[in-house]
Amino acid sequence: MSIKRREILTAAFCGAGGILASPVYFNFFGSPVRTDRYQRNTRDLVSTRVVKKPSLRGGHSLELTFRFSAKERHGNLIWDIAARQVKRIRFSVFNPNDSGFEIKLQPTLIDVQRRSWQPKAQILQSEQWTAFDVNLSDCRVTQGKDVLAASSLGDPVVFHMNFKFEVPQFFPQFGEPVNLFFDGWELF
Repeated sequence: MSIKRREILTAAFCGAGGILASPVYFNFFGSPVRTDRYQRNTRDLVSTRVVKKPSLRGGHSLELTFRFSAKERHGNLIWDIAARQVKRIRFSVFNPNDSGFEIKLQPTLIDVQRRSWQPKAQILQSEQWTAFDVNLSDCRVTQGKDVLAASSLGDPVVFHMNFKFEVPQFFPQFGEPVNLFFDGWELF
């Protein structure tokens, strides 16, 4: 892909209502490169696959299939990227399940100094897309047991993203397949 084409595609993904800065990294799952080269599934996340629908922006999404258990109650999607300086992350998740499926998403970005940058967790809205658009200066930052002030650290150089999906203790579908869809993500 030539640089000119990449810039045109990036501008199209940002949209008229978005911020005009180009992302330093984006993935809308339309690449022929296998996603398992960069991702890992842990705990109750049992499989992922690229699908065409539902999708908001990129024409594809990543379908996540969970089998939540009463013991674990969470699944992680871990995504490794080449280290990049990041100020902001933007992504959307679709929850096709009805309102009895309360699923919380806690994203975490890890920088090269092994600090964790955690935006506020959100409950995924039922039967609709939930958008995340987070400035990392608003995140909770930890290193070991220490809590650090994000505003004093500057922009982190991120190499690893962890998306933790968690369900409550009395989730109605333990052991049953539960699907969610990632539309893609952009790092600015």
